Amino acid sequence: MSASFTLARLAAPLVVLALAACPPARPKAGPIKPVAPPKKVDKAKPKPQDPWAGREGELYKSPPVAKPSPLALPENIMRGKLRSGLHLLGVPDKSLPVISVQLVIRSGSIDDPKEKIGLADFVSSMLRQGVRGMSADAISKKIDAAAVHLGAGSGYEITTISCRGRAKQLAMCLDMVSRLVRSPTFPKKEMKLIRQRLKGSIKSSLDNPGALASLHFHNVLYGDEHPAGQPMTMDTVDAITRKDLVAFHRQHYVPDGAVLAISGDYDAKKLERSVKRYFGRWRGKAPKRRAIQPVSDPPAGIKVLLVDKPDLTQSYFSLGHAGIKLDHPDREAVMTMNYTLGGGGFSSRLMQIVRSKGGKTYGIRSGFSFHSDDGHFEVKSFTRNAEIVATLKLVQQELSALVKDKPPTKAELEAAQGKIAGGYGIGFATGADFAAALARAQIRGLPVSYVTDFGVRIGKLNTSDVASAARKHVRPTRLAVVIVGRGAVVAPLLEKAGLPFKRLPYTAPISAAERAARAAAAKAPITAKQMAAARKVLEAALKAAGGRKRIAAIKMLRQQGSAKMGPMSGSYLAVLAPPDRFKIAFSQGPMQMQLVMHGKRAFAAFGKAGAPASAVQRRPLPPDKLSELRSELWRKPPFVFINALAKGARQRVVKVAGLAKGSVAVEIFPPGLAPTTLVLDGKRRLVALHTRGVRGKRVIVYAKHKRVRGVMLPHSLVVSSAGRPQSIEYSKIELNPKVSADIFK
Repeated sequence: MSASFTLARLAAPLVVLALAACPPARPKAGPIKPVAPPKKVDKAKPKPQDPWAGREGELYKSPPVAKPSPLALPENIMRGKLRSGLHLLGVPDKSLPVISVQLVIRSGSIDDPKEKIGLADFVSSMLRQGVRGMSADAISKKIDAAAVHLGAGSGYEITTISCRGRAKQLAMCLDMVSRLVRSPTFPKKEMKLIRQRLKGSIKSSLDNPGALASLHFHNVLYGDEHPAGQPMTMDTVDAITRKDLVAFHRQHYVPDGAVLAISGDYDAKKLERSVKRYFGRWRGKAPKRRAIQPVSDPPAGIKVLLVDKPDLTQSYFSLGHAGIKLDHPDREAVMTMNYTLGGGGFSSRLMQIVRSKGGKTYGIRSGFSFHSDDGHFEVKSFTRNAEIVATLKLVQQELSALVKDKPPTKAELEAAQGKIAGGYGIGFATGADFAAALARAQIRGLPVSYVTDFGVRIGKLNTSDVASAARKHVRPTRLAVVIVGRGAVVAPLLEKAGLPFKRLPYTAPISAAERAARAAAAKAPITAKQMAAARKVLEAALKAAGGRKRIAAIKMLRQQGSAKMGPMSGSYLAVLAPPDRFKIAFSQGPMQMQLVMHGKRAFAAFGKAGAPASAVQRRPLPPDKLSELRSELWRKPPFVFINALAKGARQRVVKVAGLAKGSVAVEIFPPGLAPTTLVLDGKRRLVALHTRGVRGKRVIVYAKHKRVRGVMLPHSLVVSSAGRPQSIEYSKIELNPKVSADIFK
């Protein structure tokens, strides 16, 4: 330590003491002056310890949006074409030792025959169910042992067969994809499984009111002659045969125009040789593309289709009009504009107006669907039944404002660009992502820039572009509207608002043409000769069942046994008391489910068997369910024979495919009920019953006929509906048992 520094330290306190000991001299006495108040002196603010103190606003500022740049493709992309017309696309990706093989074919539901909608989906679903030399189980064992994923799926215009696995499994993936596309066997045993699966998907859609509204909307907008307007139904799936699968596969699963996209860690020098080994013998010319008449806008105004589902407390709706096709020059502007309108989640205008401010719904969205030939615009949401008209008005007002005086602002445009263009590159994390996008663009005849420059095109848009897109492609005065809701509440509101509408029961077919055909069939004239022939058959069946006198004397029928309903098995009890009392109880363990009809009321109940009424959950059934139960009771054997011959019912003998020798089918048109077809064997016993419902055809097959006190009754039955078979075996049947009427309460 230096001497000068030590001295300074010692001198400092001495100076302070000296100043304290020598005060300044007093001034001379004079007049006393008032003392001015001390001036306020701003104390220096202490230096913040946190370097961000006072700069909080900077913490929440988003960085400026980077200008979109073209998507950088992986290096050394390989392209080729085999003599068969199969295009080869190789996208190297050495980041992981994995491989992906994707075969893309330009075929889908757009190619379905009108009477066999679902055929393309059926074919693609069957590919893994067996190939030449391998069963479905053998395929599953092979790919599971190798930890490989193998799948196939069909959309509206494109079908894809894919395989993913470790890099060393490239040969296996090429082999399996080749087998699936070239030599599927379509085994009949597996067809049953796939048919049930397709029917299950149809049932799920029909049970979902939002999906049902969308299906009806597509039919209303596109019509029955356009593939996008033709719904897959139980009947169209049932109509598909193995011969149809084979013919569709032979016609559409061809190499000409298809794209084989391979990505991952592969040896580029050996790739083409491997492809030729597995696909070199694949032959076939692509069929001529189906000519599509592009969809047109609905007529001026708002036309509403009300699908009446009485048990709904909310109304689900889809509304919209024609859109634009995939390669339309305004596609990016339309997508960006729609992000502001209803595609941007909670920040979108529709969500703000209808949900946040209007309080009408929990969610609403809009979107454009683009096809190669056309497309459509659709808004989807739901609200309380009583609020449906007010909600529709809010939506229409927002569409009108977007078109007329409130186009997307600069801030809204930038938000949409940041989300769409900014998030675009995230979808290309692997070589497989690039391969899939490039393959789909190529098969549609679109350039590589369609994939690489998408973000750039979004980023170049200005407010004038999106405003122009709104004016040209949003038409609030030409809307097709479908509402699935409670008709008793919604219909008066539509009438009061002056909105023209057509009302349908939710059980009606989606296809307008099918509805018309059924109505015509129900009203078709039946000659006296036809009715006489049918009644003769029914009289013979009535006699074989025990005769009119015995059956008319049955006031109550009690059936007890076991049932299997899908994955559930348990005891089953049915008590029938025509014309308006009906009870079914299904028990599994201590729990019991009941379905009860008594006069003009019906309910479902769930709880422990034998529990007091207060401990059982009860749910009243709506009028449409009550009507279904009445129809069910009308069709029950042996009562159906008397009912079929009752006054007002019309009958005729019809042809049904696959009938055994000596069997005959009689179609009955009961007043107010759906047509029912009875299939009778050579002894005129009831062996099958066909009906139609909301989920399509319902078939009941009866067997094990035995006499109970002189009445012939089936003791076994299998119900096939919506692809889910149910079976019931009766161990005991009683006529006019002593049962308390309280069981129906």
